Amino acid sequence: MLIDISPLRFSRDYRLLFFGQLISAFGTAMSFVVVPMQVYQLTGSTLLVGLVSAAEFVLILLLAFVGGAYADFIDKRRMLRLTEIGQTLVTAILLFNAMLPRPQVWLLFVCASLHAGLAALQRPSFEAMMQKIVPPELMSSVSALNSLRWNVTTILGPAFAGIILAKFGASVAYSIDLVTFVASLTAVFLISAAPKATQTEERPTLKSVAEGLHYAWRRKEILGTYLIDMNAMFFGMPTALFPAIAAGFGAGTVGFFYSAPAVGALLATLTSGWAKKVHRHGLCVSVAAALWGVAMILFGFANNLYLALFFLALAGGFDMISGV
Repeated sequence: MLIDISPLRFSRDYRLLFFGQLISAFGTAMSFVVVPMQVYQLTGSTLLVGLVSAAEFVLILLLAFVGGAYADFIDKRRMLRLTEIGQTLVTAILLFNAMLPRPQVWLLFVCASLHAGLAALQRPSFEAMMQKIVPPELMSSVSALNSLRWNVTTILGPAFAGIILAKFGASVAYSIDLVTFVASLTAVFLISAAPKATQTEERPTLKSVAEGLHYAWRRKEILGTYLIDMNAMFFGMPTALFPAIAAGFGAGTVGFFYSAPAVGALLATLTSGWAKKVHRHGLCVSVAAALWGVAMILFGFANNLYLALFFLALAGGFDMISGV
């Protein structure tokens, strides 16, 4: 059965946000690949490439809590506008830095962290906005469309990034990203204002955030799932090595290493009907995580580009299964 596009027909605001984010996320996915590759080209250090991701993680962790706590109590349209403007400015700085005779590595760290942090701050407001502009009976279709958008951009964006980086350089890739922000900026400035929170709702405090964390801590099945996934992604995902590995196959291939897990995740999603029959979810998550590790080990031994990409896609599929 084909994907339900009713939300796109029903809601003008959702239509604006969907296509604006689709175009903008394509450019953002390109920069996601270009920044670590540029760090590697400038320093030759896989350690510094890995530290870029660590720096991003810190701001994501901090600002995701803030964005989540206040998403229901702030002007969502204003939050979307401010974060989109912020991300646009960060991309402009990346472009300026790439055009310097000697691009500054520290600026790459700062920009990558800010970009990731702003995205984390924006996401809760974006998701809360969806609930305001689309009726509840269409939310499952919204989730499917948003998942499709994410898969398309995370597959095509990195793949094109590697090719453009190899042929034209980082400045052209950042220029494309900057241009794509025109779409998302146009969308967030054209959408209607979402209904404001009622006065009876309790405003978030540090105490309410702490209570949310305490609830998650008490739910061991939720905590275990997150810990398994975070452990695999943080300690086992070899993204820091992608630029160095790609150098052996040609710089233009680097984007394919980032795209391959997304391809596997998409295939796993399209064939996930069997997941409804699973009753021992904890066991399924553990097995999928273990198989993810096996796929990563096989990727480490692969000395052929196509074989390496196959094992990365396999790992992406198992990662998606653990989340389904």
